[in-house]
Amino acid sequence: MDWIGGVLLTFFLLLGVLFGFRQALHWLLDRPVENVIWMPVFFQGHVEDAEMQLRQAVHRLHMWQGTKVLLCIDGGMDEETRRVCELFTQDFPVCRVVTPEEVADMCRCAESNCNPVENRVY
Repeated sequence: MDWIGGVLLTFFLLLGVLFGFRQALHWLLDRPVENVIWMPVFFQGHVEDAEMQLRQAVHRLHMWQGTKVLLCIDGGMDEETRRVCELFTQDFPVCRVVTPEEVADMCRCAESNCNPVENRVY
């Protein structure tokens, strides 16, 4: 009966060594991926709860790793809503107020392998 314990011990030792080897390979060979997380929030006209929507979007962005960009898209928002968005961008640097045309330019830049956040090619 001692041989059963030896076989089990050998099996689990081999399993542990293989798991450790796998973890070491992942640590050595895996490169971190540069992620750019885009979250668009579209505003048109007068929006009473614009700040609340932006705060919720920032809260959702914190779940993701990588570079985060919150796009406050101006689809014809009124002056008060635009002012709220601009004040929000001062408190949260991940937020940008952009027009739909600027979003289209950012998408074209992302397709051509440049980083539209930092305007660099990678």
